[in-house]
Amino acid sequence: MLTCRLPNQVLAPGPTVLNHSWNRNPDPRRLVIRERCIASMFLKRRRSMVFLRGIFAGHPHRIGYLTALDHHGLLIRPVKAIQVASAYRPRSKALAGRPLRVIRENPLTILAGTEPLGPSRVATMERALLDAASWPKLVGGASRIAESLAAVMAIKGLAELAHAVSAEAGYRRIGSISTALSLAVGHGLEPEPWRTLVDLDTTAQHEHGWVDRTWGVAWPYPVSQLEAAVAS
Repeated sequence: MLTCRLPNQVLAPGPTVLNHSWNRNPDPRRLVIRERCIASMFLKRRRSMVFLRGIFAGHPHRIGYLTALDHHGLLIRPVKAIQVASAYRPRSKALAGRPLRVIRENPLTILAGTEPLGPSRVATMERALLDAASWPKLVGGASRIAESLAAVMAIKGLAELAHAVSAEAGYRRIGSISTALSLAVGHGLEPEPWRTLVDLDTTAQHEHGWVDRTWGVAWPYPVSQLEAAVAS
């Protein structure tokens, strides 16, 4: 039986995501379901944007981190919380029935690397990756970062954006994961001089840790552990 399975996310993916599914399984019976899914997803997105506009009216904010990664179609596992970067702390703890998590951020960097999404702004794919890699604890650890990077073929201007928003540590984590896992997104990323190590994942410990001296990143576990996360 064919069913319309909507992702558990606030910012539903656009038609591109559904088109990929359609191309893989061009069953004529799926056509009507596909169109209904698209209509339902955009209705859900419109509702969410109205709620966001009301909560953050007059306050710069960026839909980012896991929510933005989900918006760009980079995650396999669903996201429950809505993560928004802002200098403003609203009273609301939920949005459209989903937990709302506001990450305090410098007002000067909130809108860097964003694009319009209704009355709000959402992190670009590059900014969303830097958000996640800069604060692994906020996104569930390095496995979520690797999951996202595995879905990206190429990115542009990542190093420049990292400098603009002071996300050099995040850039190094992205470079280390991409090269260690031989991901396509790693092509074109250039290591930069570093003085001190950054931890890849502070949420985990392992007796077989090692140091990526090219990127200056301390891994708490073997590469195979992230390979398994990407494969799953």
